[in-house]
Amino acid sequence: MTDLHCHILPGMDDGAKDTAVSLELLRREYEDGVRNIAFTSHFNSERTTVEAFTVKRQAAFEQLTAALEGQPMQFDFKLGAEVFFSPGLCELDTRALCMGDTAYLLLEFPTTHKPHFIRQTLYNLQQQGIVPLIAHIERYPYVLEDPTLLYDWVAAGAYAQINAGALLEPKLCKKLCKFIQWGLVHVISTDTHSPDKRPPRMAQGVQQLEKLLGKETAARIVRNGDELFHDQELDAATLHQPKKFFWACGSDPKVRRKLPGQKITLPGQRIFWYEKKNKVLKIVLIVLGALVALLAAAVLGVLFYLHSMAAGIPETLPDAPADSTQVTLTDDEIDKLLSGEITLEELADEAAASGSGGNRRHPPALRSRRQVRFLPRQVLLLLRGALPPGRRAAVQRPPASRRLPVQPIPVQKNRRPPPANRRPATRPRSRHCCGSCTASRHAPRQS
Repeated sequence: MTDLHCHILPGMDDGAKDTAVSLELLRREYEDGVRNIAFTSHFNSERTTVEAFTVKRQAAFEQLTAALEGQPMQFDFKLGAEVFFSPGLCELDTRALCMGDTAYLLLEFPTTHKPHFIRQTLYNLQQQGIVPLIAHIERYPYVLEDPTLLYDWVAAGAYAQINAGALLEPKLCKKLCKFIQWGLVHVISTDTHSPDKRPPRMAQGVQQLEKLLGKETAARIVRNGDELFHDQELDAATLHQPKKFFWACGSDPKVRRKLPGQKITLPGQRIFWYEKKNKVLKIVLIVLGALVALLAAAVLGVLFYLHSMAAGIPETLPDAPADSTQVTLTDDEIDKLLSGEITLEELADEAAASGSGGNRRHPPALRSRRQVRFLPRQVLLLLRGALPPGRRAAVQRPPASRRLPVQPIPVQKNRRPPPANRRPATRPRSRHCCGSCTASRHAPRQS
């Protein structure tokens, strides 16, 4: 097998820090069955020049080959670079950044946004005889959301590479398998950086491909890596124009149309309605879920309130006497009852003597005022303080502000007259007027 994307050279970038780490990564690559390796350290034209990069890369390669002498491992190496995308790449000596003596250039795109002038830059590179190989396409959100972008790049002559570790993630694996079936993925590599954080897992990735897409497809992907390493023509699959996934609306605002294409599913895979994840359906489901949550919260709040109200009311109240009579009491009768001027028995006898019972009529003045209807038994319990607070509030008398009439303010009689020598009040004189002014505005005020 061939690994076309790795960071094993010591001290070049965020990959292997020293020779010991590089030897450990090479040992794991050898155990996975990898025999051809292209060292592709990071290159950014805005941070360094091509000449300085190639000199540093050659020194690191000589250091690694010297440490590899005497090791029971045999590899074929080529020096390359993982070139960060820039519209000005065509102005550089990109031939020195290709993989050895081949015409393939490993190209990396930003992961935070889709850069401009991608198609123009790819076209200009091909005019110079360089074939772009797009690195780890699974790391670009705009490609996962809108695979038609990758289709345009591949249809223009570029190739695409995926990492072996991405096939071990369930969500990414399903998308990448569709990419492979559409003919948008050509090679698989490790992109290894360290034995701990990003170890080489080429063998596991190939086994996952064989499990999901069959041995024939996995063998073709592995064979493409060998052919690219030896600068041969790739055995590319038939290219199919994809459509955007159900759960994506595309990162490019200009791409809002539904593109034709056949929905491809994995062998034995069943697509349920909730897995389609249409954008409109997703928004509707979120809104409905929020409404249901609010409704449930409101219902629970009402139930909690009713439960708290019922907790203050005893389950059984004392039974009223058999001879009790329901009467309507006015505010004056309540005051007499509370002050002890009249008893409950007298009120009951009066109500029974009137012959109307609880429907005793009162003068219009009394009927217009607030009245409280309750059983004599409840009044008795109220006076004794036997009712709980929740029930006591239902039978207590109205507040004093509603019961007591407004008393007029008494007028003081025999008011003391003002003193005879009191000087009548005058209007203040203006400071611009003389003292002998007799204007009407300065005349004494009439009391």
